[in-house]
Amino acid sequence: MRIVSPAFQNASLGRSIEVNVLGEKKICNFDCVYCSLGPSELRISRLKQEAVFSPLQEILTGVGRALSEGAQSGEAIDSILVSGNGEPTLYPDFRQLTNALLERRSELASTTNEKGRTTKLVCLTNGDKFDDRDIVDALNLFDETVLKIDVGTETSFKKINRPLSRSSLEKIILGARSIKNLSVQTTLLAGDLSLNHSSQLDEWIEVIAMLNPKKVYLQVAKSPTADPKVKLATEDDLNVLSHWLERKLKIRAQVETDFAA
Repeated sequence: MRIVSPAFQNASLGRSIEVNVLGEKKICNFDCVYCSLGPSELRISRLKQEAVFSPLQEILTGVGRALSEGAQSGEAIDSILVSGNGEPTLYPDFRQLTNALLERRSELASTTNEKGRTTKLVCLTNGDKFDDRDIVDALNLFDETVLKIDVGTETSFKKINRPLSRSSLEKIILGARSIKNLSVQTTLLAGDLSLNHSSQLDEWIEVIAMLNPKKVYLQVAKSPTADPKVKLATEDDLNVLSHWLERKLKIRAQVETDFAA
């Protein structure tokens, strides 16, 4: 995956670029069964010794080029999505990265698009680092933090998200209270892991109610998945889940077929 993706159209975020801060190999503290990058191979305990992250200057150069090209072509970038091959908050100095991206955005005239809105800085995270004050402070500089919440119980969390650290759904929910501009993204699966089973659905809706996000994004997993036994949900499945969310919490979810690049 390139450090900065070509611009793509996202139904919710508009014309966007995705920034891979994690280098060529997957770097993640979760091993989600549906991950299109396959299983995690790098041990979290060996992160400092073995992980190779995208160089900060190359990230800034790529973002600057994308913003400038968008402005020149008349198709300004609406959103910069910080994500990539794993969990972006594992970047060695995430606060420095965030500040540098904000500075680069403010330097360029293209940060105001043709609709008169400033280009949004968005982070996609699994929330495992919400107990780190520096990470939380950095995330609160983003225009939107999109938290991945796929389940409503600890049992399902261990089964689907498979954390490689001492993480828990409860810890993530507690930490999310410190996050401003919080949204939630849920990846829906089919079969025994589907949220559309009544018991799973009620628990997930309760978690969404506790988090009280500004937005909820629903998406299906991409093929191939880390676990080949995983059954993929359909767009119809997403619409069913969206219906129940609106009925129970009066939240209208944004259904995405492909959230990132």
